[in-house]
Amino acid sequence: MKIILQLFFSSFLFVNSFSQQLGFIKSSQTFPPSETFQVALRDLDKDNDLDAIFSNMTNHNSTIWFNDGNGNFTNSGQALTQQGHGVGIGDLDGDNDLDLFISCATYFYNNEWFYRPSKIYFNQGNGIFYDSGQNLGDSLESKTSVDLVDYDFDNDLDAVVQHSETPPRIYYKVYANDGDGNFSLSGLSLPDDSSPNWGDLDNDGDTDIFLKLDNQGYSTLLNDGSGNFSERWQLSDPSATFDERCVELADFDGDQDLDVFIVNTGDVNGLPALVFLNDGTGQFTDTGQRLGSFKWSWIESADVDNDNDSDIVISIFGGPMQVWLNDGSGYFTDSGLRLGENNLYRGMDLGDLDKDGDIDIFVGYFGQGSNEVWFNDIINPVEDDYNKQTGIPAKLQLFQNYPNPFNPVTTIMFQIPEKSFVTIKVYDVLGNEVATLVNEEKPAGNYEVRFSASSLSSGIYFYRLQAGDFIETKKMLLLK
Repeated sequence: MKIILQLFFSSFLFVNSFSQQLGFIKSSQTFPPSETFQVALRDLDKDNDLDAIFSNMTNHNSTIWFNDGNGNFTNSGQALTQQGHGVGIGDLDGDNDLDLFISCATYFYNNEWFYRPSKIYFNQGNGIFYDSGQNLGDSLESKTSVDLVDYDFDNDLDAVVQHSETPPRIYYKVYANDGDGNFSLSGLSLPDDSSPNWGDLDNDGDTDIFLKLDNQGYSTLLNDGSGNFSERWQLSDPSATFDERCVELADFDGDQDLDVFIVNTGDVNGLPALVFLNDGTGQFTDTGQRLGSFKWSWIESADVDNDNDSDIVISIFGGPMQVWLNDGSGYFTDSGLRLGENNLYRGMDLGDLDKDGDIDIFVGYFGQGSNEVWFNDIINPVEDDYNKQTGIPAKLQLFQNYPNPFNPVTTIMFQIPEKSFVTIKVYDVLGNEVATLVNEEKPAGNYEVRFSASSLSSGIYFYRLQAGDFIETKKMLLLK
């Protein structure tokens, strides 16, 4: 028997997309007001779900919240540095768990300026962290954000820390990792008043830079594999403006290279978003799209509507979040979704928080309000009632891995409606097999498998499921 499934919630918003409805339901969980600048999601305690790190400002401690697997979060009780601003997450000391690099900012409180250094916290393997004892920076600097990247291709994560000073100037310090999580200032310099964004732009296996220069435009700096960079492409644009997390690199057109979605910080009236497509060599072409009108925003990409391409979610300071859907070729349409009110939204991260196979949103509230969880609720209009009652999947399906991008572990979920011999293999962009994750007969049901890419280089990989005559392949991105 076929039925039409319709759900109604007071906080449920949806948009028709192909043959399904895309919507989000706001979680009823509230969090203590803590002036959160950034929320980051990773599986910190190795229990196969996404936990949350809040980088909290002023005299609020940064905190870690453990997920119960259903998207309900509990404060771990760990009080990390105050005045946290940026969060970098990765295996800093080479022991195969996720550590934290929290950058801080100077702040004005009770008519006095205060300073806290950047802090590195090592994971004990269970999501409990200890201070490494390193204090990076000095009291004249205000640290704002951090990126963890292997810029010198030595198989460890280095730290790129953004600073600001008065008179207005944005500049960067790059700290090299010795492989054990000890950082020292490197010789790499980056342009002032810029926004560097890191990824393999020319598909040669190392980490390049897409650079946005304030009031100047955009360029790509390609890595020679040793941490030396040279310009490949540039485009003049005086409307290019600095902001954190205002550039997103992802394969938007499905041609296996990294494209770019750009939001510039506008004046009272805002500025439109831009989309540039990569030719695979780090040379970009403007698609001509001028999307919406944005001011102080934070952007992230993920396959929000489960159609195997990367969509865009934008949190807007002083306005509701927006979702822009990709048609698969890198052209975007406003979904019409407006999540939340005119809130002081800032840092945001995307991932499957309740392990139902779709992408949810965790957004920070940069003020005295609560951070928010928004659960994705993609509703297929036709459901098989018998299969819903028995719990047996209605069809063979391979889901998008999560988290994606990942470093170095990700989870792949799949479902089979009857007993089948299943293989799941991972391939690099050249078609070389790099791992076999499943190779056995399995009964009908829902499954998940973890893939560790600790021995692989950053880049695009493909995972392929075969069960009988059914074959499906999906793409994932490893960022170290």
